[in-house]
Amino acid sequence: MDLLVEALWSVRLPCTLALLIPGFVPTVGARSFAPWAVGSYIAAGSVVFWLNATAQWFAYPDGWVAIALGGVLAGMSAVLWKMENAAVASVAGAVFGAVSAWLWLPCVGSELGTLLNRATEENLVLLPRFAVYVFGVASPLVPLAAAPFAWPKLVRHRDARVTQHVVFALGLLLAVGVAFGYYEDVVGTLRRWSLQLL
Repeated sequence: MDLLVEALWSVRLPCTLALLIPGFVPTVGARSFAPWAVGSYIAAGSVVFWLNATAQWFAYPDGWVAIALGGVLAGMSAVLWKMENAAVASVAGAVFGAVSAWLWLPCVGSELGTLLNRATEENLVLLPRFAVYVFGVASPLVPLAAAPFAWPKLVRHRDARVTQHVVFALGLLLAVGVAFGYYEDVVGTLRRWSLQLL
């Protein structure tokens, strides 16, 4: 419970934006299938964050790997823009969630610090706790996905051409940032700002 509280509390910090802003693309871009996108975003992000913490994931991407990742993000953004179904929403959520968690530098509080220290020793048994933390940090995406179901008038705004163009542009911006290393600089800056606030 303390881990979830710490994750929810960290939402106020700039470092969390590195996990939240990419989630905006599949959540809003998936339109009526937003719940599928958010679910797969959090699930994939949890697994990759756990793999990173247990040293079972890849090194930080650079060079051609980063360019390829950027290409994948750009491609998924284009598919989201053109197609609306559960499969596309789920795949897009998983892709954006995995890449975001791979590049994320979280703000480490006492609970997360303890979890990270135990990660390499206890490994698989800690995956649910990593999922709890990622869920807490990404929790603002849940009401964003659910709001149009609660207030149908929001559907018109979510599905508006201008909204979807903004989402597509954000996806492309993230893709370019990842491909050419700018996103790494942004993530580092957000972390430094967060440390100043702690």
